[in-house]
Amino acid sequence: SDKPMVAAAVIFPRPIYWLLSKLFPRIERFILKRIDAVIAGEKVLRDHYQAGHPGLVQKFRYEINPAVGIDTELFRPLGNRPAIRAELGLQPDDVAVLFVGRLEPVKRVDFLIDAFAALDVGDRRRCLLIVGGGELEDELRRHAAERADADVRFLGERRGDSLTPLYNAADVLVLSSETEGTPTVVREALACGLPVVCNDVGDVKQIIDGDPALGELLPYDTTVVQFAEAVRRVVERGDRERTEERTRKAAEFGEAATFADTYELYEQLSSGRR
Repeated sequence: SDKPMVAAAVIFPRPIYWLLSKLFPRIERFILKRIDAVIAGEKVLRDHYQAGHPGLVQKFRYEINPAVGIDTELFRPLGNRPAIRAELGLQPDDVAVLFVGRLEPVKRVDFLIDAFAALDVGDRRRCLLIVGGGELEDELRRHAAERADADVRFLGERRGDSLTPLYNAADVLVLSSETEGTPTVVREALACGLPVVCNDVGDVKQIIDGDPALGELLPYDTTVVQFAEAVRRVVERGDRERTEERTRKAAEFGEAATFADTYELYEQLSSGRR
């Protein structure tokens, strides 16, 4: 994570957070002194590790692909998108917005529900698909029910091949977390040809890289209305073929590439050792 203590502040009661805030930097430094390398996204390395431990910068590996490997044989465009959408009860002209993740405070799903309620796509019907489970599910269901004009569907937890059709059916993936490290769902979505609207957390900036075909990256302090506008822009561009063409580079963060980079690092570090 690029902001581990921000996540802790959201998750833990104030007394526990206060204790963690005192202990965490010392424990982290103790560990960092005893390891050989840290692999993480460039933003995570610069914003957290290098900022907090500048004397250990030689251990931070910017040149290594930090991606969480995904199965690019599993997460891919399926080619039968209209049929998949029909199975989900979506009409050809409907706008389907997708969230995948834990239903916990750090994910700010309440913000996404509010942004979805503010989304203006004209006469087109819109639907927010929420995939995942967690401690806030009941509260978020109540929050969604208060917005009578918002079609919000909670689909429960799904994994592996049950996620691929959802990525293929949706028009945009949304993520607005307090903090992330290297969010796998962004890579899975892009590998399926699904553009993303996300705030600037973890290494998402490196993935999207300013390419409109891949989606939009927003500052953390983006308002509900601004987030909704970004979703509208991505939906209106709606060039699925262009997105799929650009996301063929998904192999860069597939399991094979991740393995090759990590294995090479291990060989470097173990050279001359038993």
